[in-house]
Amino acid sequence: MPTFPVDKCSEYGCKLPCAKGKSLCEAHAPKRKVDKNRKDFNKMYAKIGWDAIRNLVLSKTPLCSSCQCNGHVNMASHVDHLFAWSAIGEHAFMRNVFQPLCSECHGIKSALEKKGIFRYYVQPKPIDYQLHDYQKVLIDHENSSKTNY
Repeated sequence: MPTFPVDKCSEYGCKLPCAKGKSLCEAHAPKRKVDKNRKDFNKMYAKIGWDAIRNLVLSKTPLCSSCQCNGHVNMASHVDHLFAWSAIGEHAFMRNVFQPLCSECHGIKSALEKKGIFRYYVQPKPIDYQLHDYQKVLIDHENSSKTNY
């Protein structure tokens, strides 16, 4: 059932207006923690090289790889690093295996990465890797890419 937008803070007794997109005012809304690591992390996504990789992956494969493995068709909105670059290092930001994922599937995969599982969504079923598999998978992927072109 639709509801009317709330224009006043939902904190009991507060009459201040809500912050944009929130149900609380600026004083009551939790502050977002932005540390140096997060700022460095965000800088990597602002690089021109990443834009080129992202556009290439999404133009070649616009559908979510995970959804396709489950028999669904869904547009991809994220380009995922098979091996999280935060676990490998900055060099892996540009030298990695990339896969298109929708927001929901990207969130699921990110949760798996926190457990040390790096899932590659390929047909007929996904393959799970560990961090120590990075070099082998990268070499295998680069060799198979050369034979495909």
